Amino acid sequence: MPGSHRLMCDRDVLYIVDFLPKSNLCRLEQYLPLPLGCEEAETVQMPHSTRLIYTFFLADMSLKSILARILASPDLGFEILNGDAFARPVTNELCTQLTLWKQSLPSFLDWNSGPNKGTVSAVGSRLKLVYWFAQFSLHQSLIAQILGNLDRPIHFSSWSLFQDALDVGFALLEVVVREEADIDVMMGSRVCSVIRLLKRAVSLGCFRDSREKSNAALLELCTDMIRNQLAERSELIGNRLQSM
Repeated sequence: MPGSHRLMCDRDVLYIVDFLPKSNLCRLEQYLPLPLGCEEAETVQMPHSTRLIYTFFLADMSLKSILARILASPDLGFEILNGDAFARPVTNELCTQLTLWKQSLPSFLDWNSGPNKGTVSAVGSRLKLVYWFAQFSLHQSLIAQILGNLDRPIHFSSWSLFQDALDVGFALLEVVVREEADIDVMMGSRVCSVIRLLKRAVSLGCFRDSREKSNAALLELCTDMIRNQLAERSELIGNRLQSM
């Protein structure tokens, strides 16, 4: 397995199985040979199928690197002062990195982060799941803070930001359901963490009546898909589903 693949696998496993000792692989990241750039002009001579696989691989590697920074950053999050929510500087920086990543994708991939948008494929759907989970992870602390104290006065702009953050989570679930994404255990565990927080938001009445019904239905559909795909294959997923 190439060094870059080992590093990504190491990160994914330690995120989910958090009782394992931390690996020293992350110390070697700066010494691993990075993949070549994916400028369209540099790959135009490749066969089309090879070009797609190669470029999706590079896109996946770079997106997972951003996600790793998000999950590992101790200073990530938001602060709420006098009803106003402020993103910390590192949160803004990582949000910018995600935006630049998305803008830099070559047009021939025909990839769109929206559910059932762009060319739908297994590798494209997996990339959408990672993208939306990264976006959700950036805003997860804001959601948790507001859900933890709904009696606290909060300005309309901050409440709108909170609603947008919830919508990011539901965008992830829509990709799971509408694109019938094939989910592995690692992503399944991440989706379960999103479902748990969104179910809490629905139970606390954070949506208007019309949205509450549709969101609750989407949560149940996604939960059923995770259960059908993974519950019998993974004791971890089975336990997480039972606890929700």
